[in-house]
Amino acid sequence: MNFKNDFDLFVAGKTGAFKGIKLETNGIIVKNLQNVKILKPNNEISVLRWDDDNECNVIIGTVDQHVKVYDTEFKAYSTCIETKFGTGAIVGVSRCNGAIVTCSESGHMKMWKYRETEQTQIEVGGSVSCMKSVSKKPGVVATGGKQNDLKLWDLETKTKIFNARNVKKDMLELEVPIWVSDVQYIPDTEYQLATCTKYGQVRLYDTRAQRRPVLDVQLPNQSLNTLVTCSNNNHIVTGSCTGFILSVDIRGKGKVLHSYKGAVGSIRQIACNNNNPYIASVGLDRHLRIHHLETRKLLHQKYLKARLNAVIMRATFSKEKQSEAANSGEEEVECINLEDSDPEYDTLFDNMETVGDKDYCKRKKQKLS
Repeated sequence: MNFKNDFDLFVAGKTGAFKGIKLETNGIIVKNLQNVKILKPNNEISVLRWDDDNECNVIIGTVDQHVKVYDTEFKAYSTCIETKFGTGAIVGVSRCNGAIVTCSESGHMKMWKYRETEQTQIEVGGSVSCMKSVSKKPGVVATGGKQNDLKLWDLETKTKIFNARNVKKDMLELEVPIWVSDVQYIPDTEYQLATCTKYGQVRLYDTRAQRRPVLDVQLPNQSLNTLVTCSNNNHIVTGSCTGFILSVDIRGKGKVLHSYKGAVGSIRQIACNNNNPYIASVGLDRHLRIHHLETRKLLHQKYLKARLNAVIMRATFSKEKQSEAANSGEEEVECINLEDSDPEYDTLFDNMETVGDKDYCKRKKQKLS
């Protein structure tokens, strides 16, 4: 059986839980991939990334600065190393020329190679909230954080190759505060990337054109945690601390297109499929939700017991493939559902007010009038 047919998504929680998710036509199958009995409070998973485009291995970064690699083909952990460098949780993990790259909250980045003398260290400076690699440019990573604007780094030369400038001062001639919470490269481009901030801004940069953002979309009263590109290269999807999931058109002057309902807690991470119109989101309300990008319909919802920090989705995931497998009678995954729903929590969350029921665009117009 092809390992890509085993699980469609992987999620990670604040308790250190790591789960594989398989979406079937008749329900959702969940399997614990980490023994929860041995977990400690400092085993919280802060970062979840694919190792490469083949999506065979999952790289896991933790708050106590350990990195594990889970092999989805052999269904086992192939690597577990301590990556102590700097202070704070790991905010980004990547792979470069066979080495694992980590970055801590204190701004200390390091390439972990087999030989100690070959390890590369870079101090990116300041408080860092995110670090991601450039898929088309091996050895180049982007960083950003609190009062630490977007920067691009070349790991091989240890040099900074791009340093973003803040937007112009506001009407009171005050500096606009900076807090980059996530960064994402636009597919099929080598020079464009988007960021979101804790102050409710979605910004688009073109490193060939200028250091300031070429687009700055303001989302009032929102603190954005995460953003991701989707199957439509002109749109990005972002999630906020108040439970909003919004799609933003980055063409022209930029505008908010859709709001996706259902979440009742802070959105910690969103995963999209660049080949099919699906959005997966997780957050502090302990639910995994799958929305359709265009219709905004909530396709799946599953209570997973743990507060969730991260989610990744396979590029091959498709609802059509599920239907074909169901019609052919093929069994694609051999695992049992270990996640029985908790009636007490189900009742609690069912009775809570849904944040995203009202259209965010309409609320924005009412406040401005």
